[in-house]
Amino acid sequence: MTGNLTQVIMDLVELVFASFDAPARRPERRRKEALARIARFGLPVVSFTVGAIAGACATNAVGFMSLAVPTLLSLLLTAHSFRLARS
Repeated sequence: MTGNLTQVIMDLVELVFASFDAPARRPERRRKEALARIARFGLPVVSFTVGAIAGACATNAVGFMSLAVPTLLSLLLTAHSFRLARS
């Protein structure tokens, strides 16, 4: 996730500062490439951030028991996948 976040920040900086660059370095092309990378890497970064915030809120609300929900969901999904693989 660190690499994804770093890439998104670098691309945001590219979007903001590309217009200050010399025309010979093709700022419009670099801006399009940066937007394409943000579209590719942005969703995982946003999803991770939302999940981290939700986990922090759940831990704040119910304490250590907040780990029970993702653990049970993981167990259920593993059992379901195992059943599908056997049939």
